[in-house]
Amino acid sequence: MTDIVTLNTDNYAAMAKAMGIAGEGGRSPKKSNNLNRLRIWHSPLIGQGEVNGKMKNVEVVDGGAYRLEIVGEGDSTFYYSKEIVIRPFMQRFMYRRYLANMNAKQGEPKGTYHRTIMADTLNIDLKDNTGKFNCGKPAGYIQDFKALPSDMQDLIRQIKRVRVVFGIVEMLNPVDTNGNETEVKEVPFIWEIDNKDAYKIVGDQFNIFSKKERLPLQHKIKFRRLKKIRYLMVVTSIHLWLQWI
Repeated sequence: MTDIVTLNTDNYAAMAKAMGIAGEGGRSPKKSNNLNRLRIWHSPLIGQGEVNGKMKNVEVVDGGAYRLEIVGEGDSTFYYSKEIVIRPFMQRFMYRRYLANMNAKQGEPKGTYHRTIMADTLNIDLKDNTGKFNCGKPAGYIQDFKALPSDMQDLIRQIKRVRVVFGIVEMLNPVDTNGNETEVKEVPFIWEIDNKDAYKIVGDQFNIFSKKERLPLQHKIKFRRLKKIRYLMVVTSIHLWLQWI
C-alpha cells in the first residue's frame, strides 16, 4: 500500500491494481474518474419555478451547498445538501495549480491542472505531472517571500496546497439538480480541499484525533452550511459531531 502516494485516482486501472482486482474478469478497464467527488458548490443552481403564476428562473439550490458527484457508466449524477456527515478513512496532501486556457474553443477544456503526487506530508518535494516538482514552487521554507522575483511570487500564489480526504459520506436531506428532494445512499468519496478556511478546520479535527490517539475512521464528522453573503461568497463552518463506531 506504499504506492498510494502515487495513485492516480482518475485511472481505474491503477486503482484496480492497488486494490488487488486488476486480474479479475470483466471488461477491460478504461481511464476515467471512478471516485465520487465531494466539494462545496459556491454558486447557486438556477432552475425554473412558478412565481405569481408564471415560470421564472429561480435558485433551486443555494450557493454554498455540498455537492456530491456520483460517477456512473456515462454521465455523472449530482446531488446537493446543506448538511453532510462523513466518516473519514484517511487524508493525503498535494500541490495543485490551475492553468486557464484563454484561447479555448467551444468543446475544448477551459483549463488544465498541474498537480503533484499525493503524500502524507507537504514537507518534502513532490513530483508533479509535468515531470518537475511542487508545480514549480521552490523547495523548502521561503524565508523572505518579497525577495523573490515578481514572476516567482505570482507563480507561488497560483499554487494551492490541497488536503485530500477519503471516506464515506451521507447526504442529509439531499436534492437533485432541479431542487427536488431525493434519497442518496452512503457512498465512498474523495474530497480535495483547497479552500484555506476549510483546509484549516478539517486539519484541526484530524489533529484532535491524533492527540487523542484515535483513528479518523472511528468517528463521524457533521458539516453544516451556515449562511451566504453577496457576490456568491459563502461562509461555512464545520460543526463536529463525534460518534464512537
